[in-house]
Amino acid sequence: MYKYIIGGIAAAALAVPAAAGISINLEAPGVTNSTQAFTEVGVETFDSYAAGTYTTLNSNFGGSSTYTGTYTGPEIKVNDSWGGAGNSQYVVALGTGASYTLELNKSADYFGFYLAALSSGNMLEFYNGSTLLGSYDYAALQGIITAAGPGYMGSPDAGQTGSEYFAFFNFNFTDGDTYNKVVFSNSGSDGFESDNHTVGINAVPEPATWAMLIAGFGLVGFAARRRRRQSSVTA
Repeated sequence: MYKYIIGGIAAAALAVPAAAGISINLEAPGVTNSTQAFTEVGVETFDSYAAGTYTTLNSNFGGSSTYTGTYTGPEIKVNDSWGGAGNSQYVVALGTGASYTLELNKSADYFGFYLAALSSGNMLEFYNGSTLLGSYDYAALQGIITAAGPGYMGSPDAGQTGSEYFAFFNFNFTDGDTYNKVVFSNSGSDGFESDNHTVGINAVPEPATWAMLIAGFGLVGFAARRRRRQSSVTA
């Protein structure tokens, strides 16, 4: 897994600076699902829906978690030159000004997706309610991919384009931040193709959380030692 943390120069590449702590991992080239560990996770593959454009589409993310979500305005397409993972169906915001939104039934601190055929005009945004947490345009997404190293140019699946970037992104919200809405949009003439949308809760606390836990354990130990000393003096 390749790890890339937004910050410094990279943060300047965002269309809108991130208001939340968000770290980004890329899976190895050719990997189309997350390999992270979760306490709760669900995946929407878009394979169980008929191809077409939907006003709304309700997902239970494979039924493997308590997460459900409502997609507003997505277009489902069968496998073609631009997607999807494993030559399966995928979802797209197709054409200039196209977009769709995913709203979850509850907050999450992880979102992952397989980005297919990255194109100029692609934009990804995360919200908690109406608050924008982070916004990633084409330049930011491409910068993350190229910084991770070679191997992401071209699809790993047969019959798909070899001239655009394909990669699985892991977005991890840190410092206790969470999101409940994701917006995929496209301002160019191509599309924003993606697959295997993954939502969940991370299994391992972030470093700041570990620090608080360790400090808490230390305070508990100190209190226990103090009680033992007081008991000894009383005796």
